Amino acid sequence: MKNNTAAYEFKVMVEEDQNAELPYRVYVNYIGDSEFYEKLIKVANRDQVQFTGRPAPFTMRWIFKTNYLYYLEQKTDKKINPKFLSWSLEDILRKKENLLLFKDRAVVIEFRKGLRTFLNEFANHIEQGKI
Repeated sequence: MKNNTAAYEFKVMVEEDQNAELPYRVYVNYIGDSEFYEKLIKVANRDQVQFTGRPAPFTMRWIFKTNYLYYLEQKTDKKINPKFLSWSLEDILRKKENLLLFKDRAVVIEFRKGLRTFLNEFANHIEQGKI
């Protein structure tokens, strides 16, 4: 019988500096095996994984009360819509300085939820050998 408790945990943290132009800084704290964490970073780099957010269509905003749709995708050479927000998952995992800066608290709340969900999904796929 498989144990359903993960051997790792992602905490998506927010630092607030009201004197800054973009007062909310988001970063990820990983708790767990450092070798598995390095594997996550290695796969994110190898597969050029991007964490992307795009404005939600009106009906989704109305039904699900969300302004953005978040998902993981592989980076390509195609031109990216300027309305989409996109970050390298490797940079997020490495806690690259001044990467995840936001002005609006409501966006930060949605972003944190989406990032935590997809980090766990990504880690589960790697743990199960799907990636």
